[in-house]
Amino acid sequence: MTRKRMLKFLLWLLSGILFVVVSISVIIWVYKDEIIEVAIDEANKYLKVKVEVSDVDLTFWGTFPNLSIDFNNVFIRDSYEGATENDTLLFTERIRCRFDPMDIWNENYEIHALEIGSGTLQLKVDSAGVTNYDILKPSDEVEGSEAMDFKLNRLQIEDLNFMYLNAATAQSYNTTFAQLAATGDFSHKKFTAKTMGKFHIHSAKSGEIALVQNQPAELSLGILIDIDSGSVTIPASTVYISDLPFNFYGDFDTSAYSFHLNGKGLKLEEVANKLAPEKTQEFRTYSGKGNVEFKFDVSGVSHSLLGPDIACSFGVKDGMLKEPSSGISLRDINVNGVFSRKGEKGSERLDINQFSFASTLGIFSGDLRIRNFLNPIYDANAKGAIDLKVLHQFFGTRFLEKLNGKADMNAKIKVQQFVDENGFSNYDLITASGNVDLSNVTLQAINDKREFHGVSGSLLFRDNELGVKQLKVKFLESDLRLDGHFSNLNGFLNGSSPLIAEASVRSSNIKVSDLSSSEKQDKMVGERSFILPNTVDGTMEMNIGNLEYEGHQFKNCEGRIRVLPRHIKIDRFHFTNAASRISGMVDIHEKRPEIMELSCNLVSNKIEMSEVFKEWNNFDQTVITSENLSGDAQLNLELFVPFDFRNGAITNQIAMTAALRVTNGRLRNVSAFQEIVKSLQSSAAAKLAIGKENIKTFSSKLQDLRFESLENTIAIRNSIITIPSMSVKSSALDLEVSGKHHFNNDIDYRFGFRFRDLKQKKESEFGNIVDDGTGKVVFLRMYGNMSDPNIEWDKETSREERKEKNEQEAEDLKSMLKSEFGLFKNDTTVKSYVQEKRPKEEISIEFDVLESNDSIIKQKTKKDTKLNRALEKWKEEAEGAKKEEFEIDD
Repeated sequence: MTRKRMLKFLLWLLSGILFVVVSISVIIWVYKDEIIEVAIDEANKYLKVKVEVSDVDLTFWGTFPNLSIDFNNVFIRDSYEGATENDTLLFTERIRCRFDPMDIWNENYEIHALEIGSGTLQLKVDSAGVTNYDILKPSDEVEGSEAMDFKLNRLQIEDLNFMYLNAATAQSYNTTFAQLAATGDFSHKKFTAKTMGKFHIHSAKSGEIALVQNQPAELSLGILIDIDSGSVTIPASTVYISDLPFNFYGDFDTSAYSFHLNGKGLKLEEVANKLAPEKTQEFRTYSGKGNVEFKFDVSGVSHSLLGPDIACSFGVKDGMLKEPSSGISLRDINVNGVFSRKGEKGSERLDINQFSFASTLGIFSGDLRIRNFLNPIYDANAKGAIDLKVLHQFFGTRFLEKLNGKADMNAKIKVQQFVDENGFSNYDLITASGNVDLSNVTLQAINDKREFHGVSGSLLFRDNELGVKQLKVKFLESDLRLDGHFSNLNGFLNGSSPLIAEASVRSSNIKVSDLSSSEKQDKMVGERSFILPNTVDGTMEMNIGNLEYEGHQFKNCEGRIRVLPRHIKIDRFHFTNAASRISGMVDIHEKRPEIMELSCNLVSNKIEMSEVFKEWNNFDQTVITSENLSGDAQLNLELFVPFDFRNGAITNQIAMTAALRVTNGRLRNVSAFQEIVKSLQSSAAAKLAIGKENIKTFSSKLQDLRFESLENTIAIRNSIITIPSMSVKSSALDLEVSGKHHFNNDIDYRFGFRFRDLKQKKESEFGNIVDDGTGKVVFLRMYGNMSDPNIEWDKETSREERKEKNEQEAEDLKSMLKSEFGLFKNDTTVKSYVQEKRPKEEISIEFDVLESNDSIIKQKTKKDTKLNRALEKWKEEAEGAKKEEFEIDD
């Protein structure tokens, strides 16, 4: 065959294939609507509930050589009356019906295969026995039709979550079918369905007790089905649960059912390895000896509200297990247990009449009984010493990441579990007695940053009371020792009332962040939740060597803690912070989730100012820092701070009153004072009035300002710090200071001082010239933002000061007139005049005795009255004011 003929043949072949493909596609497109309409009409004939489908596709090439109808996003709601779109019976992403293309060509619509894709199937039975899956019409209501027929030979399910909830029998099952396939001639009255599947049992529960939980399973069965008699028979087959083989058989018909699952001669080491906690299966393999016996029988009456009868027995005799990596072993393992359920709901019972094993610490034994699985009653006894590492390795829990140490116990406990309407468990303590002694225990909960280690102490149980003796624990950088008595255990466990506590808490160091199970940033997302407990009511004596909170150290903390629901009070509180001993009370109340109100009243007789500023990071300001300030202070502080755990203090609601007295104070290199000097240096009028050298001298004095005492009451309201007017007598000058400082660093300060203080002090031939208080007073105002303040001479305050001075002089005049001449006698508002004492020079002159009779000396002197002195003073002041009166403007 020549090359030309070969190319011609391939061209004809491709053209033929293309013609067939196009022809089939055209035929499918032409008949698509008709086929889909037939399928939907046929489905609706059998169903009495509405089926919602997002869209329907007809495909051929994707399922070649079969033709398929794909129902996408199929939703069927419960058959309960009043069911809504949230009540799901079935939802699946796809139901695919496969046909033979030739049957379609012949208009013979026969479904040969049915595939159900990813989704969920929820079967429910309410307490009255009414089901949610009554969706099929009775056979006598189905209209006859030959349009479409089911001649299934294959049923396939993939990734379908199956749930069965029976409120009448208190049974619930939750399983995911990864793959489940059944093949057979389903069109016959009698046939065998070969079934293979892999699935995962999430839970199988009776009441509140989980019988099977989180286990894989696999089956391969030949199921005999008789349509006429309505019977299903499962011959003896092998199923695998957690890869362990079990013999399974059973039968079901319209009147009764019976199923049997037996595990005989199972190796103990295989059971231990397969049922070990999932997180340890990859690296831990147990060795050992001994067999496990297991027998499980279920029987009942079909469609009965009483539910099945169950009889299950299990046991281990003289077993041994060893964990090779650690060499830890359990010997003489003996277990003997029975589970049963007899018909009616709540009749379940579990009796582990014996469990015992031997370890390096000796023999540990006990028994367990569970009754009433709806509200289970647990009755347990335990005796002996146990290595908690052994307990954790072999039995494990879903709550603990790590557990080791020693527990020596001799205890009995009986408790009943209740589940509330929100699904939370509460417990009713019926009786408890005995003791548990812990020694060098280490434990860590899953998803908890803390490892608790060095745990030791004794727990003493007596009915509704618990005693704790020398319980010591270390975690992260903290440690605790607890001694105390706790009562009302029953109310605490069942959630009806808080635990009553009387205890003492001691510690050498506690870091507050260690008390949380997670980092603070992990709690900054999601819904808010309460931080302070509402389940404790008690009093605790506290003695903590060092308490650390966000980098701040509180040493030698002593006090009495009153714990109330969402409320903590600390009175008789004493602690040392920043080398200062402080006493008082603290009240913390959490009224809303993560929103707390902190109130405190603290006093201290000696606070080292520089240490306090250093400890508290200069209170987040740079105006006066620990490098600028020193001195001792007395403080009486009343403070209220609303606090948001996520966002910090709610600053606009902070309220504070602080009575402060500072002695031996010193201010060095304060930037605000430097701004004042710059203002003087930049003012031509100030330079002229004061003098350049005087400004320079004044500046050097402000660089190191000392004062003997300062006393004031500072208040905080509405994010504003208010400093009332106060007098400061310092080494540079005497000041009158007042002002307001906003939390955003906006300021408005007023400074008043005598003009003479700006000049260098002079000395006369008689000594130092002392200010008699009559000099000119000038005022400065500093306002704006602290980062770039405005400074100006405060004329308004100066005028007010002159006005007040004139009013005071008028009052003084009235007082002198009242004292000297008896005027204003009936006016009680006018007080008697008291002359102000001022320092004065005393000149002593010795005269000759003979000169004592000199006529000049004998001359009569003018009477010096209080009024005369006052008038002379006013005159001097008036004359002085004329000389010194000026205005200083920039």
